[in-house]
Amino acid sequence: MVKSSKSIYLFAIFLIFILAAKMMMKMATAQYLLCGRRSRTWSGFCSFFSSDGCDRQCQHWEDAFSGACHGFPHHACYCYYFAEYKQD
Repeated sequence: MVKSSKSIYLFAIFLIFILAAKMMMKMATAQYLLCGRRSRTWSGFCSFFSSDGCDRQCQHWEDAFSGACHGFPHHACYCYYFAEYKQD
């Protein structure tokens, strides 16, 4: 009796492991694009030295993945967002 309950227990753990692995594979196969647009909340000059502030502001104020200063000669803060890519 003990041997059969042990095998049932191990079989249940194995099934849970398989289901968890399948869910992780599904999440890993989703493809995302990184889309950027000029910040709506940043004002003023944005340089290489203030890029950390741009990144922080994009993440906290605009719910973006990250932010960085780009552009020449008029540097601006750009925020980057994830967009799901669906291949038809």
